[in-house]
Amino acid sequence: METQEKFKASKGIGMFVAAIGWIVMGVGVIVALVLFSGHSELKVVTGMLSLIGGIVLGGMTVVQGQMIQCLVAIERNTRKPVVTTERKATKYSEVPAATKPSSTAGQAAAQAYQNGLRLAELNRHEEAIKAYDEAIVSKPDDVDIWFNRGLSLLMLGQLDAAITTFDQCLGIQPDARAFLNRARIHARKGHWSLALCDLSNAIALDPSCKATAIEYADFKGLRNDPDFLKIVGE
Repeated sequence: METQEKFKASKGIGMFVAAIGWIVMGVGVIVALVLFSGHSELKVVTGMLSLIGGIVLGGMTVVQGQMIQCLVAIERNTRKPVVTTERKATKYSEVPAATKPSSTAGQAAAQAYQNGLRLAELNRHEEAIKAYDEAIVSKPDDVDIWFNRGLSLLMLGQLDAAITTFDQCLGIQPDARAFLNRARIHARKGHWSLALCDLSNAIALDPSCKATAIEYADFKGLRNDPDFLKIVGE
């Protein structure tokens, strides 16, 4: 429990650092706008420097905050025992596999989860999410339910909501599927360092993710990246 709290605290620090970065950027923009309103050449130059400085320093701080969160995930992955599963690469496909919840569930929760899987297979992802939410009420710590909810959000293109859901999934226990699909989202957003970090975690948990990652078009922008090639063993 103490270790869990340390991880939460470290993740909180990363989020705080990122928030500070956004604030610095905002302050830089505001100061620049105020100075730009003047007619003095000195004020205009100072405003330009404030704008550039705010964006650069703020951007660097935001990246540092995100990297702290990513490093916390790696540390957590290396310290916490991972339960071995029999999932194969095919289970990382676009359509979630019709597996049962990872632990004993009440009949209502199990039924809602199965309904969600069936709806997802029919590409009725909005309805599937509602079914998963119903199941989560009774089983808030079920990794499979959270993962499939995140996958449906990803299929709907709701990337930020999907990341939040995969975060919740990984907050319960390390899961290769969640790391892999969160890496896909980071890649789509052009957050290459975070994508590589999550992909590395996914492969550490399940080496079969290497082949799966190569197949995904989301990682097209990383195909020639030395770090990506090293991670997937190309």
